[in-house]
Amino acid sequence: MTEEKQGGKHTVLDGLFILFASKTAMIGLIIVLFWIFVAVCAPLLTRYSPVEQDWKASNQGPSREHILGTDELGRDLWARLAYGARIVLAVLPVTENYGSLGVRPSGGWW
Repeated sequence: MTEEKQGGKHTVLDGLFILFASKTAMIGLIIVLFWIFVAVCAPLLTRYSPVEQDWKASNQGPSREHILGTDELGRDLWARLAYGARIVLAVLPVTENYGSLGVRPSGGWW
């Protein structure tokens, strides 16, 4: 080992090597990348609107037409998940920045 690594200094490549060596980290990375893909491509992955109601299709189970089924108002659940992932991607950076500052939503400090 070099003296730099013994002194506690690690490079980005060392961190990536550790990340790619962990099966758990790789599974987590694949899941995160999947949901990022779903969020970005939501309009292409579903033909339904997340808010459009179809009273004739209320509470249907999974089918060819509705992959995850519909809710009590007839809204497609897959469309709601896909478009909801877009909202998560928009809100996540804001909440992470508040967390790094140590600010709680109630206005107090940690």
